[in-house]
Amino acid sequence: MTWDIYALRGPGGARNVEQIPEGWQPPAIGTHDEVRDRVRAALPQADLSDPLWVRLTGADWQVEALLGKAPQVHDVSMYVTGDSGEAVEAVLQLARALRVTAYDTETGDILTPEARPPVVADVDDDEERRPWWKFWGR
Repeated sequence: MTWDIYALRGPGGARNVEQIPEGWQPPAIGTHDEVRDRVRAALPQADLSDPLWVRLTGADWQVEALLGKAPQVHDVSMYVTGDSGEAVEAVLQLARALRVTAYDTETGDILTPEARPPVVADVDDDEERRPWWKFWGR
């Protein structure tokens, strides 16, 4: 199972994606080169062999972070495999390096060190009800 995390520079004080105002345009995190330089400095073990992805791997987990194709990176979609607390810490380290806020897409809340993936993936036809979708694909 993959656990999705969405990260961006949200407005100050937004503890949940529902607190991000409609129409919010997140400021740029930086160019691909700037983002990759920050990752390299903070997480030297990161796999940066693909220019669009950052990959972090542990014994029983993996984090794949998509930077997108646009010249400026405005948000990062992260896909976490495994339920280790080490995976959560890797996501939080990456978020700190990029100076972004990571949101758990299952709850919409800010990701915390105590967070864990959902036990059972919730599959439904009404994904539009999930507030983070308003940012996806920008």
